[in-house]
Amino acid sequence: MSKYSLIALDVDGTALNDDKYLLPGTVRAVNDALESGVEVIFCSGRSPAEMREYFASFPKMRYFVGECGGLIYDLKNEKPLFCARFEEACWRAVAQAARKYDTMPGVYHNGQIYFNRDQIGKLADYGQALYVRTLPPASKLMDDVLDEKVMSEYGTEKFCIFHRSGEEREKTYRELLSYGLPLTMALYAETSLEVQPYGIDKGSALEDFASLIGIDLSETVMVGDSNNDLPALEKAGLAIAMGNSPDEIKGKCDLTVADNNNGGCEEAIRAVLERNAQAGKRE
Repeated sequence: MSKYSLIALDVDGTALNDDKYLLPGTVRAVNDALESGVEVIFCSGRSPAEMREYFASFPKMRYFVGECGGLIYDLKNEKPLFCARFEEACWRAVAQAARKYDTMPGVYHNGQIYFNRDQIGKLADYGQALYVRTLPPASKLMDDVLDEKVMSEYGTEKFCIFHRSGEEREKTYRELLSYGLPLTMALYAETSLEVQPYGIDKGSALEDFASLIGIDLSETVMVGDSNNDLPALEKAGLAIAMGNSPDEIKGKCDLTVADNNNGGCEEAIRAVLERNAQAGKRE
């Protein structure tokens, strides 16, 4: 067994507890892994702006994979290394579907998330009560985030479309499917629909990032809990499911740890470091 060189951690439901805080044990484990020479990154649906309070705990963390694979970001130099881009027909179709139904659209431009000014105070109405503390300060506000001029001028790497219920989300999802366009879609939590350019997901980003730092996918670890983590879990050399993951996620992983409120993320990192130590003894 070879050593693992990269640990990729999902954020919500994995590195964070249900109250959206890092557990002290998680902070210690991540920093111990970084000190040991293992690259540790967050592999999240969030933008860099939504992660600032967490990055402060990890001074040696160098990179971030965000927006469900739509962004690879250099934390040291504070700049994107890669941003996915929709074809014009695709972003127009997503905007059309989001306007057709009662939605709260979030749009990502160059690593920053934008919301409509008149909706940012309604997160709880659209099933996002857990983000009331963290999302508004990290967001930029516009009168209309779906404006055609904004889309064409700034370029878009991801849509995160919130709904009032899972049933309402299904309408938008089916609408977009009916267009037959090259889109990647993921159902997240109860009311969120994530939409990205075709072929862009956490799995594609893990593969691209491994290539960027010069390691093989067999040397990578992915820790996650949700459907949008699955592409990366399937590609990683070691796939670890959180205890709060659905059974379908656990069934596709090599290892299951405790849930995100009870030290599961720390347990996952410690398990990787122990495997590395054992591999080192065999060398």
